[in-house]
Amino acid sequence: MSSQRKCGALGAAVLLQEFLRGTEYIVDHVSRGGEHKTTLVWVYDRRPANGGDFVCFGQQCVSADEPVAQQLIAYTRGVLDALNVTDGATHTEVMMTPTGPCLVEVNSRCHGAAGSWMPLAQAMTGYTQVGACADAFLDAEAFDRLPDVPPSPFLAAGQVVMTVSFQEGHIQAVPGFDQVRSLRSFVSLEENVHVGDQLEKTVDLFGITGMCVLVNSNAEILKSDVAAIREMEVEGSFFRLA
Repeated sequence: MSSQRKCGALGAAVLLQEFLRGTEYIVDHVSRGGEHKTTLVWVYDRRPANGGDFVCFGQQCVSADEPVAQQLIAYTRGVLDALNVTDGATHTEVMMTPTGPCLVEVNSRCHGAAGSWMPLAQAMTGYTQVGACADAFLDAEAFDRLPDVPPSPFLAAGQVVMTVSFQEGHIQAVPGFDQVRSLRSFVSLEENVHVGDQLEKTVDLFGITGMCVLVNSNAEILKSDVAAIREMEVEGSFFRLA
């Protein structure tokens, strides 16, 4: 019951849910008149850290021509049809289990994170779910021109990186955030901790220290920039602590 206090109603109910073992994906769509168009497929990078089993290290885009994406897209469109979702944006989370895809949740909205992912989507596909949603309601011809699925290969390389802490202490400085901003792939950064805060080790999504969006035309440069962030986390140079 206490875990509900992280987000949502306080003490309203106990929800029991089947444990789904596998890899969790996001499948974003925009629909118009029952026609569903996939805007992006994402995969969560979740790993054990600091005693937590499901620490989120980020999200990466999955090419629509990969077999797993094709299976997820077909499954998700079946879910939308079953729920009679005909118009607007949807953000669906699906777990790929050993027995196939299994629905986690459907959200009748665009991808979240306050739209920080939009420059990444624009660079990788040439459009965004937000723009596609506006077209679905306001410009039928523009919606019709949108592809059924995102282009393969992507037009650029990019990903969302969640920064995690392996340290605890009173924050005196955050040199790691300045270093992130200097990376060649840097687009944006949301800081969740600041000078003067008490830093805790990241054990779940609520404990990430920041979220940055990286985009680059060169996949190797992107890979190098992600590695630089991970190195700072592990070696403890992201923060200066009391």
